[in-house]
Amino acid sequence: MIETIQRPEIQSPTTRYRIALVDDHRILLDGLQWIIGNFTFVDGVESFSSGSDLLASMEAGNGYDLIISDIRMSPMGGLELLERIKEKNPLQKVLIMTMYDSRHMLRDAYVKGANGFISKEGDQKNLEEVVWRIVQGGMHWLEEPNAERTVDLPNFTRREREVLSLVAQDLSSKEIATKLCLSVETVSTHRRNILEKAGLRSSAALVSYAMKHHLLP
Repeated sequence: MIETIQRPEIQSPTTRYRIALVDDHRILLDGLQWIIGNFTFVDGVESFSSGSDLLASMEAGNGYDLIISDIRMSPMGGLELLERIKEKNPLQKVLIMTMYDSRHMLRDAYVKGANGFISKEGDQKNLEEVVWRIVQGGMHWLEEPNAERTVDLPNFTRREREVLSLVAQDLSSKEIATKLCLSVETVSTHRRNILEKAGLRSSAALVSYAMKHHLLP
């Protein structure tokens, strides 16, 4: 039997948290600052239009319980900013936000030490739950809002586990077929079966799923 993970219940906070937002779109930044500033567990929200501005603030001695950063920014992108933040403080919590459902970005953010990855297309309630989860020490990687989140792995076959691990390494179906000495059609069938068994709908969600269940090499 597959046990589902319940969404975290946001209790009346005894501790309130400081949040930093980084995005090069001022209107979106202002909207997020207002929304997050009204979460009951948030003490204050400081916004920055560039990664360099945030880093300067941190250099000046300002600390944040969570940094939420866009991934597509210029001149410093979110992944570069993430790297520089983690170099300064490996324990700093960072949530990456994006409009793009990309498994490449998802894996890169994970490898570089992000604590979560969330789509800007989500609603306010989901954002509140994700921010709460991360400031409490959790992580958030699954971007399928209607997907079943599981504690136990479904009954994957040995070959499906192999394919899932290689998908998580960002290999294409053709590359997986070559590596496992299978046809591309067979690999595609395995991928469809994995998605169905896991209750997922996209390759990006598969990468997230593999991360969550420690299936990366």
